[in-house]
Amino acid sequence: SHLSSTFIGIGLVVLGTMMIGASGWQHKRFLKTLSGDSLPPQYSTRLSLALSMLMVLCGIALAIYLAAASS
Repeated sequence: SHLSSTFIGIGLVVLGTMMIGASGWQHKRFLKTLSGDSLPPQYSTRLSLALSMLMVLCGIALAIYLAAASS
């Protein structure tokens, strides 16, 4: 039915959002183990973390929107 597909869709958005957040957190922990000379020149350690945080915020917003639109 329509309601079950809505819950499945919202669940998948939440699951994907959690995976992006977890991978960003793991990447941050990994970067802390590297010394400064291990990174390529001009490598930005903040860009990947900022993008993952942006995607998490977008995922949360999408899940909220889908939940509100379905009721």
